[in-house]
Amino acid sequence: MPQAERTADDAQQIVRLHLQLDRPEPGAPETLIAKLPIGLAQNRALGEMLAVYEREIRFYEELAGDVPLRTPRCYFSAMDPHPLAGREERALRIFQKIPTWVLRLVLSLLLWISGRSKRRYVLLLEDLAPARVGDQIAGCAPLECERILRELAVAQARLWNSASFEPLFWLARTNLVPRVSHLMFRRNRHVFLEEFGHRLPASLDRISEWLDANGFALMDHLASPPLALMHGDYRLDNLFFGSSVDGAELAIIDWQGVGCGRPALDVGYFLATNLSADVAAESEQGLVRGYQEVLLAEGVSDYPFEQCWRDYQLSKLFLLYRFMMGIHLIDLSHERGQILLDRILERLRALWPTGNLDALL
Repeated sequence: MPQAERTADDAQQIVRLHLQLDRPEPGAPETLIAKLPIGLAQNRALGEMLAVYEREIRFYEELAGDVPLRTPRCYFSAMDPHPLAGREERALRIFQKIPTWVLRLVLSLLLWISGRSKRRYVLLLEDLAPARVGDQIAGCAPLECERILRELAVAQARLWNSASFEPLFWLARTNLVPRVSHLMFRRNRHVFLEEFGHRLPASLDRISEWLDANGFALMDHLASPPLALMHGDYRLDNLFFGSSVDGAELAIIDWQGVGCGRPALDVGYFLATNLSADVAAESEQGLVRGYQEVLLAEGVSDYPFEQCWRDYQLSKLFLLYRFMMGIHLIDLSHERGQILLDRILERLRALWPTGNLDALL
C-alpha cells in the first residue's frame, strides 16, 4: 500500500505516492505523481466544463510522444466514458444554434451539473523531483524568459501546421464554443471590472467594450493558421529546471489546457503573467523578436515579425478576455492564490495593450 502526500490546485488534487514494491524491480520508480479531479464543486465545474481532465489524459495517450518537449512519463491513465462520447461535435453544433436566452439557462444548468459530476479520471505520472520547479510569484528576468521562450519556439516549429492536429477533436482551439465563451464573458466581466478595475489602467473600460464588440473575431483570428501546439497554461509554476530531468533544459507539466492556435498565444500568456514588472516594458519586444528568430532558425518561413508581434498583442487581449470570462469560477481563498493574482495584475499593468486595437485585427 503506497504512502501519499496530497496537495491541490484550482481544479485538481495532486498526490505524491511513495511506492512499496513487493519485490525488487530494476529501474522502477520510488515515487509517482497521481492527478485526480478536485472535490470542490465550484472548481470541479470549471474543470468539467473546460474538459481539462479529459484533455490532459488524451494528451498523454495520443500526443505526448510526438511533442518535442520534455514531459513527465505517463505510467497509467484512465477515465470514465464521456456521456456524449461520439456525439460531441453534434452537441457543439446545437449549442451554436439555440437562442441566447435558452443558452443562458442551459449554461447555468451545465455548471450546476458539472460541479457535482461523479466522472472519474486518474493519471499516474513520473515524479520530476528533485528538479527545480519555477516560481510564478517570484517571476523571472528577461534572460530566463529568453531561454524558456526558445524551448517553446523549437517545439512549435517542429509541429508547425501539423496535420496531426486535425483529427484530434479534444485539442481545443480558441473558437471551439464561441457563443458560450462570449456569453460567459458578458455575464461576468462586470465582476472583474468591479473587483480589479481600480488596479488596472483607466482604459480597461474601453478595452472591455472592444472585447465585447470583437470577441468573436478575436477568437476566430487566434484559431486560424498558422497553427502551433498551444500548452494553454505556459507559466513558471508548470516548468521544471535542472539536470535531473534527463539533462533537458526544462520539462513541462500540467497539459490540461493543451490546444492548437496562433503560435504567439503562449508567448503573450507567459510574458504578461511571468515577466518581472520592473523590466517588462523595455524587454518585451526584444523577447518576442528573439522567439520569432528561433522559429525562423528552425525552418518556419510564414510568420514574419510584424504578424508575430500583432498576434502577441492580441494574445494579451485574449488573456484579459479569459480573465473576465472565467475568473469568478476559480477559488482564490488560499494565500498563495491571492499573492499570485496580485503579481499577475502588476505584470499585466506593465504590459498593458495600447494603441489602435482595431488595427490589430
